[in-house]
Amino acid sequence: MPLKDDLIQRTIEQLDDTLRDALRLGDEQVYDAAIREIDAMYKRHLGSTRQLVRNLASDQLLAILGSAGVLDREKAYLIASLLRAEASLIEDRGLAAPTQLQCKALDLFLEAELAGLGLEQAKAHIDELQRVLSGHDLPADTLWRQFDHQRANKSFAAAEDVLFELLERFGSTAELIQRGRAFYQELLGLSDEVLEAGGLPRDEVEEGLQALQEQLE
Repeated sequence: MPLKDDLIQRTIEQLDDTLRDALRLGDEQVYDAAIREIDAMYKRHLGSTRQLVRNLASDQLLAILGSAGVLDREKAYLIASLLRAEASLIEDRGLAAPTQLQCKALDLFLEAELAGLGLEQAKAHIDELQRVLSGHDLPADTLWRQFDHQRANKSFAAAEDVLFELLERFGSTAELIQRGRAFYQELLGLSDEVLEAGGLPRDEVEEGLQALQEQLE
């Protein structure tokens, strides 16, 4: 399904072509040209530079993209795509892509989907970045976005895994207590068929709730 904003749709297609050519040719001049093109896309759509976007935290970027009161989910998808493309170009040169860059791209892809973007390519990018970032200690805000995304997509077992990672790394915060209990209460109200499709049969839901309660005591 194409994006509703024709200009952003064309920019995404241009970005895909630019990235594909740069990765295929592996030439330094082509790499430099691709970076310049990414710079131009930032200025055109965000009125900012690539370096400034890199320096902004995810929450700051999201605040800018949601300054009208509603997140501009298509622009969030575009900025996430630009961040991801830059990370791919850095990796293609044999360097380690900054985790911060990939994490920020993941944050924006997740928020765009949570805001109702509904784009299969965005979901594919989310899956890819989650694989790339597995094993890294991601910020709590990113983990909560992953939790919400898995929950919204009825991937209950994956959401539970994120919940217990949050508990293990950050302890029993007020947010975790409230949202963890609400998560299990919601699951207990669903049918057995829906729970099993989400990878978390009812007996495992009850075990998970008990395990959570024991951790919080």
